[in-house]
Amino acid sequence: EMRRDGNFDGLWQRRVRKTVKSSRSNFLKSNDARVNGELSE
Repeated sequence: EMRRDGNFDGLWQRRVRKTVKSSRSNFLKSNDARVNGELSE
């Protein structure tokens, strides 16, 4: 039981880390685009 729980926990943490990473890079990209748009106007 405990070993299976630990394995599941590791998979969940990895998935969360991946999601956080991609959402952070997406936020930075959209933020850069917004700043560039304000500068070009």
